[in-house]
Amino acid sequence: MTLGELLQRARSRRVAPTGTLQGRCLICQRLTDCGIPPRKTVSANFTAWSQFLGGNCFCPICVELLSDDIYRKKSWVVSLKDGFKTFPNDEALAHLLDPPTPPFFLHIAKRGHKQTWLAALYKINYSRDSYFFTYEPIDTPILFDRTRAGLMIDTMKILLEAKIPKREIRAGITEPSAVKKLMSLNGWEDIYKRLQIWRYDPLWEVIVDVTRA
Repeated sequence: MTLGELLQRARSRRVAPTGTLQGRCLICQRLTDCGIPPRKTVSANFTAWSQFLGGNCFCPICVELLSDDIYRKKSWVVSLKDGFKTFPNDEALAHLLDPPTPPFFLHIAKRGHKQTWLAALYKINYSRDSYFFTYEPIDTPILFDRTRAGLMIDTMKILLEAKIPKREIRAGITEPSAVKKLMSLNGWEDIYKRLQIWRYDPLWEVIVDVTRA
C-alpha cells in the first residue's frame, strides 16, 4: 500500500479522474495508461519537484497526494480504521506517543510550505512502537522509536523545567547562563553527553520542537 492509496481509502475518496497519458508516474514509478500531465496537477509555483523521480505523468492514485492543500498546510494523521484528521502542533507529541491503529501515517507541518511526505510514499506503518513519520523542515522520513523517544522527552522536560531556552537546547547548551542552569541539575553530566549526541538526530529536533513545558 502506498501513501496515496492509504489516503484515498481512509478518506473514502474516489480515484482521481482518469487521464489519457501513457508513461511512468513521477511519484510511484509505476507504468500507467491513464496518466495525468503534471501541468494539470501542479502549478508553476510548486516547490517539491526535487521529490519526484523519473517519469512524465502522475498516476490516478498518486494524484491524491497533490489534490488537497490540507496535506501541505496542516499536520495530519491517517489510518484505515480511524480515518483522516488534522491536528494543531500543540498536540503533535500526543499523536506521536499515541498513533492510531495500523496501518497509519503521520505528518507534522511547520509553516505549511513543503510536501516532505512525498518522500515517504512506501513508509506506511504497521507498528505503533517503531514507525516512520515526516516533519516539514526535514526532507527525509524520521524513525520514531518509543524507547529512544521516551528518554528524549523526559530529558527535554527536565531542561524546560530548568528554564533553559529551546534555542540553547538545540545548540547543545553553550551560553554561560544556560550552562549554569544545566549544572544545577542532578546528573547534569549525563544530560550534557546526551545532548552532544542528540543534537544531530532528526528525532531529537522534532522532540525539542513539539515538547511543551
